Amino acid sequence: MRILLVDDNEATLEALAELVEMTGHEASCCTTGQAALRLCAERDFPMVITDIKMPGMDGLELLDRLNEMPSMVGSDIVLCTGHGSMELAIRALRKGAYDFINKPVDPEEMKALIG
Repeated sequence: MRILLVDDNEATLEALAELVEMTGHEASCCTTGQAALRLCAERDFPMVITDIKMPGMDGLELLDRLNEMPSMVGSDIVLCTGHGSMELAIRALRKGAYDFINKPVDPEEMKALIG
């Protein structure tokens, strides 16, 4: 499965990509919401895992924009953050997120999520 990873922290992005690839999936990476929208317009991604706290377009706005794209219908969008709260998780899920996970990402949790 092709998974798009979006995070403004390159070290986190590299670690997530390595984890995704260890599970046998293909990881595509970008550091901004705008870049993620461009990639999603060019290719199908069955899953997008995005950070929430990013400069410019945050993960919640990216979620809204991805949900408006016909090519993303049926894709699972997962939000992750190191600044999580129950209120933020509920907000993300109400906006249509598939799941909400906290950083640092637990490798076993990520494997189960992707599976």
